[in-house]
Amino acid sequence: MQQRARSAVDGNVQQSPAEAPPRKKTPLGIDEEKALIGMLIYLLYKQGADLKLLLGLAYLLI
Repeated sequence: MQQRARSAVDGNVQQSPAEAPPRKKTPLGIDEEKALIGMLIYLLYKQGADLKLLLGLAYLLI
């Protein structure tokens, strides 16, 4: 924080674009987030969840 403040005073502001960390991949090549959503859809389907809810979650996989 102090280093950033000093560089702003000096006029040497270097702003790097914020990058999201890379997603972890499962052994099948599916990222962790999509695998979790897929399992949630499966569990909710087995419990008799509303079709609109399942379709909304499936949309997140696109």
